[in-house]
Amino acid sequence: MKLMCIALVVSISGAFGQQPPPDPKPQPPAQPGTPPAPTSGELTDALAIIKKTDDATKALKSVRYVGEVKWSGAFEKRPTISGSVVLAGEASEELDRYRFEVKIAGTAATPRELIAVSDGKVFTRIEHGTKTAYEGSSKDVLGDFLDVYLVIGMREFTHPSPFTDEIQATKLELQGSDKVGEQDCYKIHVVYANTTESTWWISKKDFLPRGVERVGRDPASGTPGSSVLRISELAADPAFATDPFKAVIPEGYKKEGSAQPATPPKGDTPGSGG
Repeated sequence: MKLMCIALVVSISGAFGQQPPPDPKPQPPAQPGTPPAPTSGELTDALAIIKKTDDATKALKSVRYVGEVKWSGAFEKRPTISGSVVLAGEASEELDRYRFEVKIAGTAATPRELIAVSDGKVFTRIEHGTKTAYEGSSKDVLGDFLDVYLVIGMREFTHPSPFTDEIQATKLELQGSDKVGEQDCYKIHVVYANTTESTWWISKKDFLPRGVERVGRDPASGTPGSSVLRISELAADPAFATDPFKAVIPEGYKKEGSAQPATPPKGDTPGSGG
């Protein structure tokens, strides 16, 4: 939020025998809630911005970033999730290839730390707290992390039609500018054809997304809530010294198959995305 300060200047030119300049043409007061006027060169049409974002995201082959997920409303008691994410490939459903190295900060004194990796064929979850690795040919080895990996892993980065739903939305509203970390972003509110809503933060520099709030409802109570993903340190099509989608199990860790997913510490189980 930008604060605008108005300076009141008292003219004393009359004391020196000079005539004060004529009053400027009065301007109508800004309406409450009106976003600040764009600076020169900025886009003002939400659909045009989203179309540029769709093109920029489609051009990616892979992406690396640091993500943080926080919750509000009906989901506010769900744990904060943060860490590094690498995504690649193309998939219409879920994710193709990925690597997550995250902390899940629930009610336990020590955050749960895990790595989840897949090259599309082999799935691996490494739990540092129990020094146990789970590996197999099914994504079920990811255990309860499956509930939230699509919340911190922005699937638009690997989707063949990343922003088609937004382009075809019932309503798009540019709500001015906002910052996500060091990135100046367009803030766009979306109402979809199915009446669900989201808010996107789109970088003014490269038109890649830097954040999204997805609004949903608690299935039990019907109370609204949201997940907010903020992205920093985003690298488009980064170079890798080693394959990030191949898991290396630390020495001394116990290895289990997909039939024995770990049970996380009480209070650290992440909920499904809103």
